[in-house]
Order: sequence, then C-alpha cells, then structure tokens
Amino acid sequence: MNASIHKILRALQASSLVMLLCEPVEMSPQSMMTPRIYTCFEVVGRDTFIVSCAENPHIISNTRSLDPDKTDIDSLCHQMGLNFYNQLNRVRRDMNLNSLTYDSSMYLILSHPHNLWQLEHRKISHSEGKYTLSQRIDYVGYKGVGECVAFNFRFDETEESMFLSQYRSSPSHWKILTDSKYNRISISTLYDPENRKFYSTVNVRR
Repeated sequence: MNASIHKILRALQASSLVMLLCEPVEMSPQSMMTPRIYTCFEVVGRDTFIVSCAENPHIISNTRSLDPDKTDIDSLCHQMGLNFYNQLNRVRRDMNLNSLTYDSSMYLILSHPHNLWQLEHRKISHSEGKYTLSQRIDYVGYKGVGECVAFNFRFDETEESMFLSQYRSSPSHWKILTDSKYNRISISTLYDPENRKFYSTVNVRR
C-alpha cells in the first residue's frame, strides 16, 4: 500500500464526514446520478423560504433541517448505509437472488477512500484524477467489481433508503445492484455540511 493510500486512510480516521458508491468496471460511458427533485428551501437568518428547485438545485429537500451541531453525522450516515444494505437484501430475496455479504475490507480500501475523494472534490466520478475505475480496482487487487456513485440532498427519515430509491430509478445502476453474480457489497455514505449534500459510493463484487 503506497503513501497516497496511507494518507487517505489517515484522513478517513480524522474525518467527521460520511458517503456511498456503485457501478461496473466494464460500463461505458460511466453513469452518474443527479438528485431527485423535492421541495426546495432557502434559509435566510431565522427565516425559511420555499424557492424554485430548478433555480436552486443545491438546496433540495430535507437537509435544510439537519443541524450538524445537534446531529451525530457519523451515526446518521452509518444508519443510512445500514438501511441501504438491509433494504437491498430484502429486495434481492424477493427476487429470489442471493443476499449480499458486507465486505469491510472493500469498504476500507476501495469504497470509502473514493467517497472521501468525491467529498473533497465535491463531485461524483468513477475516476480519481488520472486514475480510472479499472486502475483503482486493479491497484487494490480486486476483480469483477461493480461501482455506483451518487449524491443527493435527502437523508433517511425512516428505514427506507433514499439512495437505494435513487439508484432504483436508474436501470443501469439497478442492474448492477440486482445482478446475481455478485456476492459482496460495501457502502460508504458521507455528508458535506457546507453544501448540505450526501455522497454515496457502493461497490459489489463476486
């Protein structure tokens, strides 16, 4: 493991943020998600105004009510990942597919470092600068990995996963998440309090 990976892991340990990912190596062009449109609000001082979502895509949905000073963000993001995992496996069982086993190693060396990269650069991508998805996966020694990445402005208020609903609305992402060839999954969810945005990285492999 080189110095850059160590640097990422140190940043991971120090970070109070969280995120999530999903898409296959062979997919081209790389598919990325945009937020679903809910009611949009602008907060000005102590006042909250309903505004046009089309003109204010950065302030979508219920993160207006998320106060980082009063919310354990790490716990919230962990719960969002758990909701995603449990709901996806329920769907797969209903489809007579195998359940996915959570892969903590893949989370530590692939999913979460990439989600931290997305958070730092404030964008979603399967690449990290000049390093493509295939190069990233080869570097950590995995084969047959799928990846999904997304962002949105909505946290889970119930056990229903907002990110799973978002991926489900995209045929290319949903095909990956419901592919019978995959047996393992890792999920990273991160929150950017400055932009009130959640990032998601989900990886699956055989």
